[in-house]
Amino acid sequence: ALEVRKNQLLDELEVMVSSLESEGEVRSLTVEERNAFDAKKEEIENIEATIQRIEEKRAKNMSSEEVEAVEEKRSKEELQTRALNSFFRGMDLEVEERKMLASTSTNQALLPLEISKTIMQKLEEHCPILDQARRFNTKGVLRLIKEDSYGQAGVTAEDASFTDSDVTFSTVELRAFKVSAMAHATFEMLANVEVDLSDYLLDVIVRRLSKELNKLFLVGTGSAQPQGLTNGKQKETIPAELTIGAFIQMQTGMNPAYLDKACWIMNRKTFQKTAGLLDGNGRPYLTNNFIGEKIQYNLLGLPVIVDENMEDLEDTKKAIILANIGEAYSINILTDITVRHLVETGFTQGFETFAGYVMADGRIVNDEAMVVGEVGTVSKTASKASK
Repeated sequence: ALEVRKNQLLDELEVMVSSLESEGEVRSLTVEERNAFDAKKEEIENIEATIQRIEEKRAKNMSSEEVEAVEEKRSKEELQTRALNSFFRGMDLEVEERKMLASTSTNQALLPLEISKTIMQKLEEHCPILDQARRFNTKGVLRLIKEDSYGQAGVTAEDASFTDSDVTFSTVELRAFKVSAMAHATFEMLANVEVDLSDYLLDVIVRRLSKELNKLFLVGTGSAQPQGLTNGKQKETIPAELTIGAFIQMQTGMNPAYLDKACWIMNRKTFQKTAGLLDGNGRPYLTNNFIGEKIQYNLLGLPVIVDENMEDLEDTKKAIILANIGEAYSINILTDITVRHLVETGFTQGFETFAGYVMADGRIVNDEAMVVGEVGTVSKTASKASK
């Protein structure tokens, strides 16, 4: 975490220095800029000193074998970073670098496991459904059992046979659809920039992948693409003019066994209308508190996720979801993310293209663990089986 913060500060200093040469002229720092620059520089020095003390403390408590393991890991990470930078700059890869990227050429890389894990964390940060859903990493078709009915028990008289009522099952198939993203880098950027290109370009690709994944996991049709949460069979009718009663109706319409870890999902317009709902004392029903450094909004005791892919409050629109995502939704995603350097595309226009893809699928596996709030008149699906 300290290294991440230090790199962030270094990037901020780089931006400040670059701004001095804007529009072809060099200027000096203002008093405010100089104070900010010095504060960031001092924080970097404090972080480096802290890291040094931590490493010294750890070294004293480690055996020689542990010290060697740490140095080997650090050497491996440095090789990975160097290999990725060479890849993004279009440089020829050395033999060890090709092995590190599982590549036989300079234009394709399979990201190392450690970097893939970091990318998955970034994907989760930008894609809350991926973060909360039940996740699998299986190649080919993954078939999950879905319980359509638990069957029924009953009172059995003396000398009478037990009630014959079997559980009924169906299967849900999780495949792997390709989700892709591209980023362009000019020749000048590749040749002159001093920042870590691997981090920057990977972050661009990851953010685009996560945005598309989140959209598919939420509103995907399920035909030649993942099935989104909005396709849930259990529905409640809500009015276009929101009232707190609509949320209570959805909450009470869901199986209470799954409410513990449930959350609301809505777009920003609906969220703003929700924020305007007041109780009899003029206090908003929507509350907030800090979790780490982020604000978490809550409604009726459950967290709220704001996602622009949700529909507006209009007739027949699916505007609000209440879901225990971990119970309702499953995802099959491969952690090996492939990035390709397209050296010919855009060459005559003065830029090079980097493209990445991930294979993923998502499906609803438990309709009992979610409710879709649809505006207008809808017929409720009789999927509320007693459990």
